[in-house]
Amino acid sequence: MTDRRNIGEIRQSARKRLADAENQFVRQTPQLDADLILCHVLGVSRTWLFLHNDDVLTTEQEAAIEAALEKRLGGLPVAYITGEKEFYGRTFFVTQDVLIPKPDTELLVEKAVAYAKAAFGARASSEAERSRLGADSGAGVEVGRQFRFADICTGSGCIAISVLAELFAELSGQDGCAGDAFERVHADATDISAVALAVARKNAEALLGCEGARSLQFHEGDLCGPLMACGSKGGACGGVSQSADGGASGNEPIAKYDMVLSNPPYVPATVTDELLKDGRGEPRLALDGDTDSALQSGTTSCDTDSALGGDFAQGVRAADGKAADGSSGEQSSDGLAIIRRLIPQVKKILLPGGVFFMETGEYNAEKAAEYLSKCGFTDIVIHRDLAGQLRLVESHI
Repeated sequence: MTDRRNIGEIRQSARKRLADAENQFVRQTPQLDADLILCHVLGVSRTWLFLHNDDVLTTEQEAAIEAALEKRLGGLPVAYITGEKEFYGRTFFVTQDVLIPKPDTELLVEKAVAYAKAAFGARASSEAERSRLGADSGAGVEVGRQFRFADICTGSGCIAISVLAELFAELSGQDGCAGDAFERVHADATDISAVALAVARKNAEALLGCEGARSLQFHEGDLCGPLMACGSKGGACGGVSQSADGGASGNEPIAKYDMVLSNPPYVPATVTDELLKDGRGEPRLALDGDTDSALQSGTTSCDTDSALGGDFAQGVRAADGKAADGSSGEQSSDGLAIIRRLIPQVKKILLPGGVFFMETGEYNAEKAAEYLSKCGFTDIVIHRDLAGQLRLVESHI
């Protein structure tokens, strides 16, 4: 006789405990979470679980499952327990140093890939036209130019890596040569967090391979700052100071981009406070759009365009909770303080005719679109996510 339980009994017990949890965040998907925890501990697929309900586990296996289950009951997301999260058909490595990739963000990848594919199609047509008319015809000015995009606030790297992987697959299918695909597209990704970039680099190597990962360069620093040349040295800036119009003061881009992507912090500080009470453990740095950890109070003028007045003149809250410009004026409370600094910087690094895809919240997407318009962006469209919420702002210059 043995008092050890089989897989079916453990699954049922784990599901019930999660479903009955006091934490609403824990109760959302009890069966899926229970299965993912078992799969992680046992090193098996979910299909395997279904086929082995009667298998009895060892004491050590049960103890490991119980430890993981206690973490989930405490609010920690399954992705942080297992160290991985599915996103756009790929498995990404995640730690508590990065935001967990969300299904809503797949909309950004979808739109970016579609735009880039259309751009490659247009260039292919230009090449064909130039070939027909002759090399000296002047047709097809884009011939041979690399498609470049930037991913600002990259976190786990899920956006840049997913877009690159999709484009590599598309271009390899067209040319029958993966090596050529790697040469035709390049991405630069920035993040202020060195530990987040370590996660992103690991994902790039795992999902793009050594050769593909060379098409993606990571840069540590604030927003677009690492993509700006510093004076005559031409180096990369670890940060970026603001001019009166919100641009990078005294700096020029090290490159200009066909497309810029970003999922920046955009959650209001008060909402962030409430979200983190459930024990989810995601980094505040990646959520709070009002508290700008890149700034210190009294050191930086952070109004990206004070001349605009109104809501767009609200100050960024520095890491110590004070107004980053040292003033006692009203601080940002709408989650858009970081985005107000980001938008003028993006305008500086985009090529004419380029596109900017930026994820926002349903509570501030329209205000973000308004600010994009005030900063000179055109053809602005707000796309809805699968739940019908305003989620992704597309804009052009």
